[in-house]
Amino acid sequence: PPTVSLNTILPPPSVELSDSLLAGGLFTGGEILRKEGETSQNIKRVQGKNQLIKRRSLLKESIEELVSNLKSGKGLSEVIVRMSLKVGRSFCKQVIELLDDYIFRERDKGLKVERIRSRWVIFSLGSIHIRRRQYIDREGRRRYLLDEYLGLEGKSPLTPEIKSSSIFLTTRLPFMKCAEVMERSLPQAAISHTTLHRTVSKVTHPWLQAEESRKRQL
Repeated sequence: PPTVSLNTILPPPSVELSDSLLAGGLFTGGEILRKEGETSQNIKRVQGKNQLIKRRSLLKESIEELVSNLKSGKGLSEVIVRMSLKVGRSFCKQVIELLDDYIFRERDKGLKVERIRSRWVIFSLGSIHIRRRQYIDREGRRRYLLDEYLGLEGKSPLTPEIKSSSIFLTTRLPFMKCAEVMERSLPQAAISHTTLHRTVSKVTHPWLQAEESRKRQL
């Protein structure tokens, strides 16, 4: 993947809202279709302002919760960790979607944007809901360049780091126990035993097929 300089893609800290974009429902959760060649300057301004508002709101909520726990004297360390993870997920989401903008600008121009689609991704920070561009290449194949850069496989929400840790655990413990250990040690990124089973099956299936083929040839 190309080297990404966040200094070149992060939005300015202070920006003005565009009434026309807000009226168009940019932040209503609907699909965003961006025509190729269209300038994204106004969208960046709106995103920058929206992110700033979210950060301030999140900080205010976190401080209020901290003050409340200070008065009660209970669970302060837990609140700090939970607050930090929440802030981290918010920032991670922003960086990932800015990275998608960068990939869009630097892509092979033979790849055409078809639509914007969303998905959940499980990082060590927790589950993050992201939106990214779906492309179609010259042969008519659909691709998600951001997913490819992040190392995501198909519909699996697991990042390579979480996937590696999950598979390592399953070599030591049964699936149910693995899920319990992950929920206790990394609750924000907990994975069900069925997801663990599917993940391991996808990894081992090619090896099992090759082994079966080798046995038939003996």
